[in-house]
Amino acid sequence: MPDNPAEMLAAYQALRQRGRPSVRAHLLFSPAWPSADAAAVVDLLRSWGGWLSRRGLGDEYLRVGGLYTESDYSEENRLRGSTSPYTGWASFSYKAALPEDVMVEMMIEAARNDIRVGSFTPNILDLYERVDRAVPIAERRWVIEHIGVCGPEEIRRIRALGLVLTVYTGRYIWQDGAMLARARR
Repeated sequence: MPDNPAEMLAAYQALRQRGRPSVRAHLLFSPAWPSADAAAVVDLLRSWGGWLSRRGLGDEYLRVGGLYTESDYSEENRLRGSTSPYTGWASFSYKAALPEDVMVEMMIEAARNDIRVGSFTPNILDLYERVDRAVPIAERRWVIEHIGVCGPEEIRRIRALGLVLTVYTGRYIWQDGAMLARARR
Protein backbone atom coordinates (compact mmCIF):
# COMPACT_ATOMS: atom_id res chain seq x y z
CA MET A 1 0.00 0.00 0.00
CA PRO A 2 2.62 2.63 0.83
CA ASP A 3 3.89 4.65 -2.06
CA ASN A 4 6.54 6.68 -0.26
CA PRO A 5 9.46 6.16 -2.62
CA ALA A 6 12.18 4.00 -1.12
CA GLU A 7 14.93 6.01 -2.82
CA MET A 8 13.67 9.24 -1.23
CA LEU A 9 13.69 7.70 2.25
CA ALA A 10 17.11 6.19 1.55
CA ALA A 11 18.45 9.66 0.63
CA TYR A 12 17.23 11.10 3.94
CA GLN A 13 18.69 8.13 5.83
CA ALA A 14 22.06 8.50 4.07
CA LEU A 15 22.22 12.16 5.09
CA ARG A 16 21.35 11.18 8.66
CA GLN A 17 24.06 8.52 8.76
CA ARG A 18 26.70 11.04 7.65
CA GLY A 19 26.04 13.06 10.76
CA ARG A 20 23.65 15.65 12.00
CA PRO A 21 21.69 17.03 9.02
CA SER A 22 21.27 20.77 8.72
CA VAL A 23 17.47 20.47 8.65
CA ARG A 24 14.84 18.33 10.29
CA ALA A 25 12.43 16.34 8.13
CA HIS A 26 9.01 15.14 9.24
CA LEU A 27 7.43 13.21 6.42
CA LEU A 28 3.76 12.34 6.23
CA PHE A 29 2.93 8.83 5.07
CA SER A 30 1.21 8.93 1.68
CA PRO A 31 -0.70 5.71 1.00
CA ALA A 32 -1.72 4.37 -2.37
CA TRP A 33 -5.17 3.19 -1.32
CA PRO A 34 -6.13 -0.18 -2.82
CA SER A 35 -9.80 0.85 -3.15
CA ALA A 36 -12.15 3.70 -2.37
CA ASP A 37 -14.43 1.60 -0.17
CA ALA A 38 -14.86 3.43 3.16
CA ALA A 39 -14.93 0.24 5.25
CA ALA A 40 -11.77 -1.12 3.57
CA VAL A 41 -9.94 2.21 3.98
CA VAL A 42 -10.84 2.49 7.68
CA ASP A 43 -9.97 -1.17 8.25
CA LEU A 44 -6.59 -0.74 6.60
CA LEU A 45 -5.89 2.41 8.63
CA ARG A 46 -6.65 0.48 11.83
CA SER A 47 -4.27 -2.34 10.86
CA TRP A 48 -1.15 -0.29 10.06
CA GLY A 49 -2.05 3.05 11.50
CA GLY A 50 -0.41 2.45 14.89
CA TRP A 51 3.04 3.47 13.69
CA LEU A 52 1.61 6.67 12.18
CA SER A 53 0.14 7.89 15.44
CA ARG A 54 1.50 10.52 17.78
CA ARG A 55 5.13 11.28 16.77
CA GLY A 56 5.46 8.41 14.28
CA LEU A 57 8.76 6.60 13.72
CA GLY A 58 12.25 8.07 13.62
CA ASP A 59 14.39 10.52 15.52
CA GLU A 60 14.61 14.28 15.91
CA TYR A 61 16.11 14.71 12.42
CA LEU A 62 14.13 12.21 10.34
CA ARG A 63 10.62 11.17 11.28
CA VAL A 64 7.79 9.53 9.35
CA GLY A 65 4.39 9.90 10.93
CA GLY A 66 0.96 11.20 10.22
CA LEU A 67 -0.94 10.81 7.01
CA TYR A 68 -1.21 12.79 3.79
CA THR A 69 -4.54 12.70 1.98
CA GLU A 70 -6.47 14.54 -0.66
CA SER A 71 -9.98 14.37 -2.01
CA ASP A 72 -10.79 13.07 -5.45
CA TYR A 73 -8.21 12.47 -8.12
CA SER A 74 -7.20 15.22 -10.48
CA GLU A 75 -6.68 14.23 -14.10
CA GLU A 76 -2.98 15.05 -13.67
CA ASN A 77 -2.66 12.67 -10.72
CA ARG A 78 -4.57 9.93 -12.56
CA LEU A 79 -2.01 10.18 -15.36
CA ARG A 80 0.96 10.28 -12.95
CA GLY A 81 -0.44 7.37 -10.96
CA SER A 82 -0.76 5.26 -14.10
CA THR A 83 2.99 5.53 -14.72
CA SER A 84 3.94 3.59 -11.57
CA PRO A 85 6.47 3.21 -10.26
CA TYR A 86 6.66 6.98 -10.16
CA THR A 87 8.78 8.66 -7.53
CA GLY A 88 6.42 11.56 -7.17
CA TRP A 89 7.31 14.76 -5.39
CA ALA A 90 8.28 15.04 -1.75
CA SER A 91 7.21 11.40 -1.26
CA PHE A 92 3.50 12.01 -1.89
CA SER A 93 1.66 9.28 -3.70
CA TYR A 94 -0.37 10.25 -6.70
CA LYS A 95 -2.79 7.52 -5.57
CA ALA A 96 -3.48 9.00 -2.11
CA ALA A 97 -6.76 10.65 -3.07
CA LEU A 98 -10.12 9.36 -1.92
CA PRO A 99 -13.69 10.39 -2.68
CA GLU A 100 -14.63 13.16 -0.28
CA ASP A 101 -17.05 11.08 1.83
CA VAL A 102 -14.51 8.26 2.18
CA MET A 103 -11.77 10.77 2.98
CA VAL A 104 -13.85 12.21 5.82
CA GLU A 105 -14.49 8.72 7.28
CA MET A 106 -10.77 7.94 7.04
CA MET A 107 -9.85 11.22 8.74
CA ILE A 108 -12.36 10.59 11.55
CA GLU A 109 -10.68 7.23 12.15
CA ALA A 110 -7.27 8.93 12.02
CA ALA A 111 -8.42 11.44 14.66
CA ARG A 112 -9.69 8.60 16.87
CA ASN A 113 -6.25 6.98 16.63
CA ASP A 114 -4.25 10.19 17.18
CA ILE A 115 -2.87 10.21 13.65
CA ARG A 116 -1.99 13.67 12.34
CA VAL A 117 -3.38 14.52 8.90
CA GLY A 118 -2.08 16.91 6.28
CA SER A 119 -3.63 17.96 2.98
CA PHE A 120 -4.00 20.79 0.52
CA THR A 121 -7.30 19.73 -0.96
CA PRO A 122 -9.03 23.01 -1.96
CA ASN A 123 -11.88 22.60 0.55
CA ILE A 124 -9.79 20.98 3.29
CA LEU A 125 -10.84 23.53 5.91
CA ASP A 126 -14.49 22.53 5.42
CA LEU A 127 -13.57 18.84 5.61
CA TYR A 128 -11.49 19.32 8.77
CA GLU A 129 -14.49 21.05 10.37
CA ARG A 130 -16.66 18.03 9.49
CA VAL A 131 -14.11 15.74 11.17
CA ASP A 132 -13.90 18.07 14.18
CA ARG A 133 -17.66 17.75 14.74
CA ALA A 134 -17.19 13.96 15.07
CA VAL A 135 -13.80 13.90 16.86
CA PRO A 136 -12.12 17.11 18.10
CA ILE A 137 -8.86 17.86 16.28
CA ALA A 138 -7.87 21.17 17.91
CA GLU A 139 -4.96 19.67 19.89
CA ARG A 140 -3.74 17.35 17.11
CA ARG A 141 -1.80 19.88 14.97
CA TRP A 142 -3.34 18.83 11.67
CA VAL A 143 -1.84 20.55 8.65
CA ILE A 144 -3.02 22.63 5.73
CA GLU A 145 -0.22 22.42 3.21
CA HIS A 146 0.59 24.93 0.48
CA ILE A 147 -1.60 27.58 2.09
CA GLY A 148 -2.20 30.70 0.07
CA VAL A 149 -3.85 33.95 1.06
CA CYS A 150 -6.47 33.70 3.82
CA GLY A 151 -9.06 36.20 4.89
CA PRO A 152 -10.01 37.01 8.50
CA GLU A 153 -12.84 34.43 8.61
CA GLU A 154 -10.58 31.64 7.32
CA ILE A 155 -7.91 32.62 9.84
CA ARG A 156 -10.49 32.44 12.64
CA ARG A 157 -11.54 28.95 11.51
CA ILE A 158 -7.91 27.81 11.21
CA ARG A 159 -7.13 29.05 14.73
CA ALA A 160 -10.27 27.40 16.16
CA LEU A 161 -9.13 24.05 14.76
CA GLY A 162 -5.53 24.49 15.98
CA LEU A 163 -4.15 23.83 12.50
CA VAL A 164 -0.53 24.12 11.38
CA LEU A 165 0.09 25.89 8.07
CA THR A 166 2.85 25.28 5.57
CA VAL A 167 3.56 27.33 2.47
CA TYR A 168 4.77 26.34 -0.94
CA THR A 169 7.30 29.14 -1.17
CA GLY A 170 8.06 28.80 -4.86
CA ARG A 171 4.48 29.61 -5.73
CA TYR A 172 2.85 31.54 -2.90
CA ILE A 173 5.72 33.83 -2.03
CA TRP A 174 7.55 34.14 -5.32
CA GLN A 175 4.65 34.10 -7.83
CA ASP A 176 1.52 35.01 -5.88
CA GLY A 177 3.39 37.30 -3.51
CA ALA A 178 4.72 39.36 -6.40
CA MET A 179 1.25 39.50 -7.92
CA LEU A 180 -0.27 40.65 -4.61
CA ALA A 181 2.44 43.28 -4.15
CA ARG A 182 1.70 44.68 -7.62
CA ALA A 183 -2.05 44.70 -6.86
CA ARG A 184 -1.49 46.74 -3.67
CA ARG A 185 0.31 49.54 -5.53
